Amino acid sequence: MAEQWKAYTMICEKYSNFLSDGDIYTKSTKVLVDIVRNNIKTAVEANEDKVVIRSLKVASFSLKILLRICKIFKGTSRNNYEDIVDVLQEILLSGSGQLQINTLLGLIQLYHKLQGNTVFSFSPQSTNLACTIENLFKILHYNEKLQLYKRYSIYDEKSYDLWAVLKIRNLPENLQMSARKVVIQKIVNMTEIHSEHLQTEQINDMIKIMKLASTCEYLECDSRVENVLVVSWRKVCPKTNNIKLEKYLDVGSLLYFRFLTALVSLTESYHERFSDKSHILKIVRVITDLLMLGNIETITALCRLFCKLVARQGRSQYDIILHTFKYLFESDVKQYVYSVITSNGDFDNFFTQMFHKEKALQEACSDIKKIKSIHRNNYDWQQKLRSVSEYRYTHKCIQSTDVAKFTTKSSECDFGSEDFEISSDNENDHRVNKKAKMDPSIGNILDRLESDVSQLCQVKENILNEQHKTRIRSVWEKLGNLT
Repeated sequence: MAEQWKAYTMICEKYSNFLSDGDIYTKSTKVLVDIVRNNIKTAVEANEDKVVIRSLKVASFSLKILLRICKIFKGTSRNNYEDIVDVLQEILLSGSGQLQINTLLGLIQLYHKLQGNTVFSFSPQSTNLACTIENLFKILHYNEKLQLYKRYSIYDEKSYDLWAVLKIRNLPENLQMSARKVVIQKIVNMTEIHSEHLQTEQINDMIKIMKLASTCEYLECDSRVENVLVVSWRKVCPKTNNIKLEKYLDVGSLLYFRFLTALVSLTESYHERFSDKSHILKIVRVITDLLMLGNIETITALCRLFCKLVARQGRSQYDIILHTFKYLFESDVKQYVYSVITSNGDFDNFFTQMFHKEKALQEACSDIKKIKSIHRNNYDWQQKLRSVSEYRYTHKCIQSTDVAKFTTKSSECDFGSEDFEISSDNENDHRVNKKAKMDPSIGNILDRLESDVSQLCQVKENILNEQHKTRIRSVWEKLGNLT
């Protein structure tokens, strides 16, 4: 079917001038609209993935052919677009229901299958697939989210990884409250059970539940969560656990780093709800010890949380914090630390005032000001580009009814105005004479053009690609403007 439709559109394109007054457009679009409508209906109602995918592919291809036909016959006055608009609306309506959830279920199945590959978890494809799944889940209606919530129970440990992707905060409020209670109780129980030295399997279990808990929306303080955080940070403290990290992570440190990043995510989700400042101080002390180890990946993972907690707790442990920042500003990641500070207005004000009083940090203050100046200049330039982004310019030499206009929604200027006619009368006469002298060569240009067009017509149609055809249409439009 595909080859026949491609050949059909090529014939229509070639002889469009002769077919424009007939019923070709009406009959073609009617057939294509019916194909699209029937295949979308099949995709929505089908239970088998193969049937759904095949129907969607046929519908997608038919829509492309339909668009092509519309472009070919766009100049025909008898065109009726009502059926096309109707089928597009049907696609949108069906797409917001069963089709979306079928697509999401297919992606979830793919995600489960790929998770069996250890390499996949650390690949960009994992991040992209997770984002796609989350975004699709966000736009589902209540009943569809409820359907998934029942299908993948939050009580089932096998569903932890999936809900870490879907995110509990994307659930409806009543389901979110229920899920949050379950997750908090699970992480509290697990922390109490594994209070001593953790084995590899236990660490993996903790990572899963912390990643899941980090997707909750915490609306109020919870002493149980705070205790879990303090205990967990104590487990990663390099001083009490004799932890040593090289400048760059090795394979042996990978599990520790995964636990650490999961803990960072959970702490960031909860950090605004801390009721006991002593808990913040304990966590900040552990983080300063970790930062001072000098491991690049650890610094990158901890820096933003460190700034958040320090800004929240105020001036406590002033000397330790200053000492830590002095170390960071001498490290290989000082530019990253600068970017974290300047990315947040609260960080910027708090730390700039803190650093300004210290002679050893004057250089850091100067560097931060320079970065802010660069960001401000970039922002101003972006604003200028946005202000002219909707302007449209047409060359003055193109003679048409829409000649030489520089327009916006609110203003219109003509490049043909007297402001641009700066040539003297003699120069204008010279131009006219010059054009007159060139007139004899127009015949030669037309001869070459006719010859080239004849050669082009002899080329087999299937050799011409879309880029060639676009260029041909562009030439045709320019020639049309001359007549």
